[in-house]
Amino acid sequence: MIDKLMKRVEEGKIILKLESNLQEVLGDDRGVNGALLKNNDGSDQQIAVSGIFIAIGHKPNTDISKGSWKWTKPAT
Repeated sequence: MIDKLMKRVEEGKIILKLESNLQEVLGDDRGVNGALLKNNDGSDQQIAVSGIFIAIGHKPNTDISKGSWKWTKPAT
């Protein structure tokens, strides 16, 4: 799984924001469209996004959201 992630990062399809904390998920009636981040240096950064994946630990626990999300096939 990590190999697929890193391939997408190398292709520029995914940007990892490792030195920051998510402050707020931004969106409108069409869905998520941005995120407000607090960088480790204390600065704020607003970025445009089409999706957000939050993982803590080695295996994200998605069972709690079953039925709440529309899951789609991964991009190729």
